[in-house]
Amino acid sequence: MIAIVLASLCLLLTGIPAAMIAWNLCCFRRLPTQVDDRPTPVSVLIPARDEAAGIAATLEHLLASEGVELEVVVLDDDSQDATAAIVAEIADKDSRLRIAHGSKLPREWNGKQFACWQLSKLARHDRWLFLDADVHVEPDAIARLSHCMDRRAGQAQPLALLSGFPHQETVGWIETAIVPLMHFVLLGFLPIWRMQRVTDPSYAAGCGQIFMTDRQAYELAGGHAAIARSRHDGIKLPRAYRQAELMTDVIDGTDLASVRMYRSGAEVFDGVIKNADEALARPALIVPVTLFCLAPLAAAIAMIGFTIAGAWIASAIAAFAFCIATLSRVASVRRFRQPLSSAWLHPFALVLFAGLQWIALWRHSRGRRVAWRGRIES
Repeated sequence: MIAIVLASLCLLLTGIPAAMIAWNLCCFRRLPTQVDDRPTPVSVLIPARDEAAGIAATLEHLLASEGVELEVVVLDDDSQDATAAIVAEIADKDSRLRIAHGSKLPREWNGKQFACWQLSKLARHDRWLFLDADVHVEPDAIARLSHCMDRRAGQAQPLALLSGFPHQETVGWIETAIVPLMHFVLLGFLPIWRMQRVTDPSYAAGCGQIFMTDRQAYELAGGHAAIARSRHDGIKLPRAYRQAELMTDVIDGTDLASVRMYRSGAEVFDGVIKNADEALARPALIVPVTLFCLAPLAAAIAMIGFTIAGAWIASAIAAFAFCIATLSRVASVRRFRQPLSSAWLHPFALVLFAGLQWIALWRHSRGRRVAWRGRIES
């Protein structure tokens, strides 16, 4: 009887996110590829700190954009490398690109949020695309994003903030295991169909790599000044909009842009830990998060153990729990063009991910923050 109860618990903990993923994959849509009218012009705003290795490629993709009038403003955030020189050289050849130099970071601000706030003061157009400096957009991406904002402007609840999850490029087993978990967390626990219908702040979600908004909505929400100290703009910026009763949405941007978020296993760990205390690594969430994360591996171990013990019903339940957890990840991997190995690594990746949440909580409780881009506040 105990074996059946334990196996059933594994089934519950794997079944909830698996069912949510199946449902959300239908709601988490890509944008239409057909843009009938020329969309609203866009100011692309890029905060850049020590991005010399990749900023030229980012700008090359941006300046190849089609179907929309745009300007690109790069704010050099006290880079210690050749970022500013590279941008300035490209700007000399293309009048659509401008470079600005950031002011000294105030104590009460996070670096990225302060850079984005400064960029908002420099934009000439009234529609803005905040873009991370390592994101490579497709030629039609900005036109499609702006067209979506235009199309939803006439609705009863106009769209004020649009975010997209670009294709995540990964190299090595740590990146391949951990980075795609952003889709598992988003689709496994957020009812997207509900998020798209209400402005309740508890449904706030987004990806800090791509945010599109309009000047008026940004100012109504307080913009990046409303999240000045946060490291997690992916959650906190949509929440600020929703607290102002403005609608936000998030879409599948796999065919809009691509990015390699981290460049090493150490960067992956630091990247997960640095803002986890603003998301899942909170006292109220970390225990249930840990249980959900341990469930697939626990189901696999239980399946083997119960089979050896001859507890066939419990073994079958545990096997079913493991299968639905794996199949839901396979579905996500196929949808988001991730390596299939990401699905096979899923049980172990979740255990590692849970461990990083506990490390983040421990560090936060002791006031120890992870340095990022050479800053504690970055």
